Order: sequence, then structure tokens, then C-alpha cells
Amino acid sequence: MIELIDTNTTLKSLPELKAHLDLAKRLELPIHPDPRKNWDNLKAALLFASQFEPTSRILDAGADKEPTSVFLPTMRQLLGCELFGMNLNYEQERETIDHISYVRGDISTTPFPNAYFDGITSLSVIEHGVNIDAYFSEMSRLLRPGGLLLTSTDYWPDKIQNKGKIEAYGQPVFIFSQLEIEQTLSQAAQHGLHPTGGIDFNVQNKTISWLGFEYTFIIFTLQKC
Repeated sequence: MIELIDTNTTLKSLPELKAHLDLAKRLELPIHPDPRKNWDNLKAALLFASQFEPTSRILDAGADKEPTSVFLPTMRQLLGCELFGMNLNYEQERETIDHISYVRGDISTTPFPNAYFDGITSLSVIEHGVNIDAYFSEMSRLLRPGGLLLTSTDYWPDKIQNKGKIEAYGQPVFIFSQLEIEQTLSQAAQHGLHPTGGIDFNVQNKTISWLGFEYTFIIFTLQKC
């Protein structure tokens, strides 16, 4: 059985990928132009739509704008809450598009006040040269007590070495191993962020092929104490 809402797990197969894409289409939600990216976007949106209210405030840390980032437009459609995106690559310092506020900046040193957000996502971002300790420190600062941080990233249980130092977005391609994810979760705990449930590290297939690397995705949700 394919689990569509579990947010502490891995992408295990191509049929699972297709199931998430098909559900997004049936719900008439925004579709990411890269079919693979609808897996974590949909999981994040369904979780947050079930946990938060129209008055909630949500940040997508490292978000692109439409159409290459669909989490925020999906949340706008599902819940209509107060939505923010942050990325260093935005051309303008701050702008609002279709009721979504986009703020240019580094996700590890944001301008937002303490406990400003109810929920934060960071989808396929932390593998691109992000300082993990600084990331968790800032996300913890931004979250209200009880708030949720949902993170997805590239993953394979055994370490995949990038011996040729192939780069993407100005950084060497990095794929987290199970040990590295476990170490990452330990760092998160030091900042008061703890998994909402057990993490399913098991995999079935290498569902992603990119720049000569084969791996899959992992997603995990942390709650601020």
C-alpha cells in the first residue's frame, strides 16, 4: 500500500511517485514541472493543510517561485494562510505575488522575528551547501512552540561519493546517507527539534537519476518543543 501523507519516510518506487502525481492532478493542485518533485510537495501540503488554520503563518525556506516551486501556491489553494518564500536568488528584495510574500535572503540568517511561523518547509535545499547546524538553529528560532519543520533531501542508505566533485547550483552534489541523516537529526535535537514519529529509512529502488547519480528522496518532519 502506498502511503500518501507519511512525512517521515523515503521515496521507495516509481509507482509511489506516480501515485502522488496522480493525486495532485485529481485534486486539481498546482503541478511541479519536474514530476519527481510532486512527491515531497504534495506530502508537505497535505500535512500542513491538516495541521494548520487559515490564520497560520508558513515559510518555504529556499523556495523558487512558480512554476518551479509549487508548495506555496498549493497551500494558497488548500488553506489560504499567510505564506512566505525565501531564497538568495530572488531579483527583488521583497515582493508579493498572488498573496505570497517572497523575501530575498539566506535561510540560515533570516530577518523574521522569533516564533514568527507555525510551519516551515525546506524541500530539496539542504543538500546544496547549507550549514546544517545554522539551518536548524534559525528554523528553531523562527518556529513557535509546537510548530513543524518539514525537510526533504537527496538520500541513499549507503554513502554515494562524489569523487569527481560534480556541481549543481554552485556546490558539489551531496547525497545524504542514513548515517548522515541520523547525525542531522541529532543536530536538530540540540535546537529543540524532534521527529514527529519514527523515520522509515528503508528503500526499494533508486528512483532518481540526475547528473550521473542514482538515489532517492527522504522526507522528515520535526516539531519544536
